Amino acid sequence: MLKFISAKRPHEEEAALEGVDVAVTEKPVLLTTAAALLLGAALPAQAGPIIEYEGEYQLLKYNEKDNRISVEEQSAHLKHPLSASAELEVTAVLESLSGASPQFVTNPDGTAIEVLSNPSITESRRELDLKYSHYAEDTTISIGNGYSDENDYRSRSLNLGINQAFNQKNTLLSFGAGHSSDQISATNQPALQQKRSTNNYLVGVTQTISPTLILQSNLSYATGHGYYSDPYKFTMLFNPEIGPAPTIIADQRPTERKAWAWLFSLRKYFPELGGSLSSDYRHYLDDWGVYADTIDLSWNKDSSGPWSTQLSFRYHTQGDADFYFADQLLTPVALGQPFSTDHRLAAFGAITPGIQFSRRVDAQLQLNIDLQYYRQSNSLQFSNKGNQLESVEATIFALSLQQKF
Repeated sequence: MLKFISAKRPHEEEAALEGVDVAVTEKPVLLTTAAALLLGAALPAQAGPIIEYEGEYQLLKYNEKDNRISVEEQSAHLKHPLSASAELEVTAVLESLSGASPQFVTNPDGTAIEVLSNPSITESRRELDLKYSHYAEDTTISIGNGYSDENDYRSRSLNLGINQAFNQKNTLLSFGAGHSSDQISATNQPALQQKRSTNNYLVGVTQTISPTLILQSNLSYATGHGYYSDPYKFTMLFNPEIGPAPTIIADQRPTERKAWAWLFSLRKYFPELGGSLSSDYRHYLDDWGVYADTIDLSWNKDSSGPWSTQLSFRYHTQGDADFYFADQLLTPVALGQPFSTDHRLAAFGAITPGIQFSRRVDAQLQLNIDLQYYRQSNSLQFSNKGNQLESVEATIFALSLQQKF
């Protein structure tokens, strides 16, 4: 299965392994990340290209309760073997979003209340990614180039990956580096033209312990510089000591961010149970004060028939940023000081149970149906730190077709 990664993140993806960039426009949930929630993290493949064409079409839908945010994404992916030692991958994504934006206002006593804007947000995104891979006996080198475009956001990226196998291909070392360059504008601020650049690095090892057990550990680091604020986010303060008119505070974030993430994965097959367990633990922290822990579990049951089933569960908990405020807001923050009430920078927890049905139509064609339920709540956060966040509930549906030629 494919894992599509967007330049933007939903509620909890600020602290995901790839979640180094804070969303700069009001798109709290994008289905590229819903795809990441559905599909999970895959262990790196051993050297050796496919000798057939492979194609996949995928449709994803994300819908929040009470008509807050709805997203639809269509994607197509093609693997094209160029030779016995090289292949080319092409991924195209078309995505649309609509719904209402949560904002914070205060009562005269300073207590923050979350309200929704008019359901007038609309957005579409187009993405194209190319990846070239060259295979040697024990080495795989991959080079990628990506482009993502919206009416107020453009992103270009380059990445390089190297996998080196040792120990009769039972040990795999992975190295990666990437760079992204973003251009940010805003429909409500025609004069806004900002930039941001990010560098990402990864080192990892995958070890085959036995025919039924594989372990993986990755360490990643990202550093970014530029515009991180959200031009669509603001906070309205009503303070009778200041005056009857509300004070408007714009979203203000630091211009630099450094982030670290560690991933540990386990794949274990149980012959006596006729199934396999996949588990991932991810720890994230950055110099904004955000930290997060994410656990992904899935169980794949063997099936003698054409249908197979996978059960999954995801738990995420994160702490808020140092400059996140939403509990008591009476005095406006000094101009230039970091300040945000963006719920994506808050402390909260979330669970995502799910089930996937797969149907092997024939040797070349497979159908996959994914269903998930997402719930975000303050009470699910591990340290149970309170914030003035409303709970979020959503359903995620994905349908994909995989075809070999």
